[in-house]
Amino acid sequence: MFDENDNNRCWWRNNFFNCCEGFELQQTSHGYCYSFNSDVSAESKKLSLTYGLYDDDNFWVDWREEKRPRRTITDGPWSGLRFTIKTLPIPDGVDAEQGVLVLLDDPSAYNAQNVIFIKEGLSGDIEVWGDAVKTSERLGAVSAEKRNCFFPFETKRMNRGYLQKNCITECCLDHAVEFCNCTPDFMFQPFDEGNVRPACDIMGLICLMKHNVALSNERLKSKSPPMPMEDESILCDCPEDCDEQMYDASLSTSISTGGENTIQVDVHFRSSFCIQYQTDLVFSFMDALISFGNSAGLFLGVSLLGVADILLFFIIRCFRLFRFFRALRVPVKVSPKGFEKNKKELKRDAPFYIDDYVRAKNKLKV
Repeated sequence: MFDENDNNRCWWRNNFFNCCEGFELQQTSHGYCYSFNSDVSAESKKLSLTYGLYDDDNFWVDWREEKRPRRTITDGPWSGLRFTIKTLPIPDGVDAEQGVLVLLDDPSAYNAQNVIFIKEGLSGDIEVWGDAVKTSERLGAVSAEKRNCFFPFETKRMNRGYLQKNCITECCLDHAVEFCNCTPDFMFQPFDEGNVRPACDIMGLICLMKHNVALSNERLKSKSPPMPMEDESILCDCPEDCDEQMYDASLSTSISTGGENTIQVDVHFRSSFCIQYQTDLVFSFMDALISFGNSAGLFLGVSLLGVADILLFFIIRCFRLFRFFRALRVPVKVSPKGFEKNKKELKRDAPFYIDDYVRAKNKLKV
């Protein structure tokens, strides 16, 4: 597959390497492919299971003691990955076009969003860029049901840390098992020895062909309005990623310098920076408290501190009155003579005040 005239040499970060050692076999929705810098290839997915689950775990180590995923901070041609492909003849009776299919997305994604086809005899220059989305700590403290997104460590899909693309992939595989009790064995299979989905035989592939339209049209539960039952699609409960790095790609082609049956590919970043957005709470409890205090000060002329002082005053006053009336219920020994002497004074027609009661109480003490 790789050009032997170039001694199977590929280019990555200003250095040549052996293409057969750098590329790994991987199952995708388009069949078997060779991948570079993938965390879910046949050789890598077992070693990278815990990648992304912890904040301090921003890389994993492969069997060559190399830190993955590979990263580059430069941009422009010859700054990323460059390789040459030699096309093979298409068998008779196969209606296909000579070329190479380039799948580009997150290293941890099983299914790629960007699919680029380069014809035979051309040189493809692929520019990659994308914005990043981060979630603030204040929003992260909110429950996942309310913020409608997941962090990688909160739940797993395809036996890995959460990624929306992998959640959709797992949803499609589960519906394939539901419809036909099998999945195509040439497609991605997660590393999960306790939950291996059965491979499809001839009858299973015929069944999948009947449900091809539904399996090719997935709808997200959080974004899709109710649809009639006759619409062929599957419904997937896959919230968005709280932290996400988006990838977009564009292709520009020219005549290949290696010959008619060769394809040269150069994949690199368009720029050395990206725009990062942060999602945050629009209105929290503290914002509501501040807004209430401002409204009270504007329309009522009071502040939240003044209301607290009034409440404190009444609490202290009620507490003192409670202690005072409790003290009045203490029994007092008086002589019958002293009681008769002051009986007329206690039965006055004048209004009764607490101070009068205290003076009468003091007179009763003999």
